[in-house]
Amino acid sequence: MSNFITFKSFVSSQEAQDVSAILTQNNIENNLVSNAPSVDLTLTGGGVSSKRLEIKIKHEEFDAANKILELEADKALAKVSKDHYLFEFTNEELYEILLKKEEWSAFDFELSKKILTERGESISESLLNSLRVQRLDDLAKPEQGQKTWIIIGYVVSVFGGLLGVGIGWYLWNFKKTLPNGDRVYASSESDRNQGRNMFILGLIFWAFWTYYYAFTI
Repeated sequence: MSNFITFKSFVSSQEAQDVSAILTQNNIENNLVSNAPSVDLTLTGGGVSSKRLEIKIKHEEFDAANKILELEADKALAKVSKDHYLFEFTNEELYEILLKKEEWSAFDFELSKKILTERGESISESLLNSLRVQRLDDLAKPEQGQKTWIIIGYVVSVFGGLLGVGIGWYLWNFKKTLPNGDRVYASSESDRNQGRNMFILGLIFWAFWTYYYAFTI
């Protein structure tokens, strides 16, 4: 299943199962898995979180899966109550949902569009496409604030710690998945070069210190 990548992440088990069932009913092959937080949570300054549920599908089925979920959300809009929490959101907050679509459910996205339209806002397809492009551009940018980890990685690598090798590999090779299924390197080219050097240096010093302690002490 190496060609399956993360489509959606969930905290709620029930929501994850519901979405998985909808995709299955519409012939979208998917895998529902439970994963610990990704390594990037640590290296980019994120906090510790609990395990999350992820639905993985094939890259080429991202668009079809999103359309299926949007159609299901449209059906549910007719039953929504006016006391739903999104009705208390400001227009700015609702536009934030439209921009960061991947952080919300398909229902929340569709309801935000409905509320904004009822408030006299023009939510055209061209606007949504513009927001989608803007969001993809923002998410595709390399992670910032890696300098501290580069310094730590080099120091640990010289003393033979495999943590330095791990940090080097992450900076060099780790990719993040965008909402459209594309995968891009998480680090800038310069940080990736540092990661490659750190990875190689860490392996060399790990082998050196292993030999030193095994045969000279």
